[in-house]
Amino acid sequence: MTPFTIRRAEACDADTILSFVRKLAREEKAGHEVEADSSQLVKTMFSGDSTCHAVICEEGERPMALPFIF
Repeated sequence: MTPFTIRRAEACDADTILSFVRKLAREEKAGHEVEADSSQLVKTMFSGDSTCHAVICEEGERPMALPFIF
């Protein structure tokens, strides 16, 4: 079993975060509701006054999960 790590998401993870959001939206039959793009995520999640944060769980180098913290 490959060990996993949990780390704070960074602005460079915006594409990965958006990928998780889009996959979840499709699962919930709401893919059409996702209007954000990577640059919007960076502005929203990684600005100095952001109230939304995320961590990324990785197995090796592969992202496995993305919990959001509000």
